[in-house]
Amino acid sequence: MLLTRPGDTIRMPGEYKRLGDILVESGVVSNLQLAVAVAAQRTSSRRLGEIIVERGYATEEQIAQCLAEQYGYPFVEKPESVPVEPEALELVDAETALTADILPFRVEGGTLHCLIWDPIDIRVTDALRMQTKKALSLHIAPRTRLAKAIRAAFGIGVQQRASAQPSRVPLPERFQVIEAIDEETRQAWLRAYDTELDRTVQISAVHTEDHTLTKFKERVKEFGAANHPSVAKVFDFFQHEEWNIAVLEDNPGETLLSILRTRGSRNPAQTAIVCAQVAEACDAVIAHGKEPFLSPRNVLVHDRDVVLAPTFAPPVGWIVRGSSFTDCVLRANGLLIATCLTAPSNWELADFDQTQMRAAPKKLHDIYLRCIDRSRPDRFVEPVQIAAELKAYRWSGSHGVVQGSSARGEDRDALLTSLDGGDDARPSFWQRLFGRAS
Repeated sequence: MLLTRPGDTIRMPGEYKRLGDILVESGVVSNLQLAVAVAAQRTSSRRLGEIIVERGYATEEQIAQCLAEQYGYPFVEKPESVPVEPEALELVDAETALTADILPFRVEGGTLHCLIWDPIDIRVTDALRMQTKKALSLHIAPRTRLAKAIRAAFGIGVQQRASAQPSRVPLPERFQVIEAIDEETRQAWLRAYDTELDRTVQISAVHTEDHTLTKFKERVKEFGAANHPSVAKVFDFFQHEEWNIAVLEDNPGETLLSILRTRGSRNPAQTAIVCAQVAEACDAVIAHGKEPFLSPRNVLVHDRDVVLAPTFAPPVGWIVRGSSFTDCVLRANGLLIATCLTAPSNWELADFDQTQMRAAPKKLHDIYLRCIDRSRPDRFVEPVQIAAELKAYRWSGSHGVVQGSSARGEDRDALLTSLDGGDDARPSFWQRLFGRAS
């Protein structure tokens, strides 16, 4: 249910229909596909529309159009083409827009027009209404294209690439490069449009001189077999000209490296939630007998979701010669914690500001040491232990408070905020995000 205020532009259809019913009536999905998606939703915290897109039953554009019809809002197929007024952008900071998936684009008197993909997330709409003191007029847009439009509007995130300036990686004609997420001389990570299957995908590419096709396939297949929500799903892999290509599920997130470069270090609670999910992803890949090379480059963060994508060489300073791959992964998880907390410019050499590290909560610093110091008797022996420790504490000020079992089951939003006061004064994540009490 949407909460409204006088003056809000809310148009609800005369007869409410569930999203699944609209998709079936529109011929977008079959009854069988809907039943499979609903069954998958019962064991997942994800929305029905996300699951339908993930399984390839419908595109994000079709889902967004049906949501617009369901709730009576205008549908915007190409949010990147909508003119954005500076006055509207000034009302919301970039971090908020990226986290909340919302793009304000026009102010008309007491009304703020916004692009959003989830029209029923009342935490976002209520907090934005209170912050801006304006009524909201919502317009629905596809999630991935909206995320790209937000980054473009605020001038942050991925390297935007014009169609006249193609990637150095030659791709089959079926793929049209949208943007370069991260691109170097001999490896690249791209977002592209698959014209044959009518969907946006991510491309991970490495030059054949660095990896044979056999080695490349082995690593990609192990990621594909992990079947974990924090591990990127693999659609296909092949060799094209002098490049090994992996086609991955598109994740709307931004690389952790980009976040650290553009918005600086993360607070202890944000570090904990990101690194806990990465540790769980590493554990899932290790279970299939492979070392998941890890760095801020191949960690995608979007809202509270974190995805680890396959990469094919660790950073130079993160390599431990003569160690087992489990020990290497444990050390990499520790270095990722340090990278989040300090955001060093020369992170690839594992050169961290130790003063900043010592200023971190004692418990978090201890978890970092248990990852990288293999001589400690209490060292971690598998990544899932790191995740459990990070989740077992509510990160507050300069220390961690042990959470009981009931606290661990609370909304994960609580982990995303570094706390300064006691529990009685503890604001919610959305209150802290928008800087106001709700």
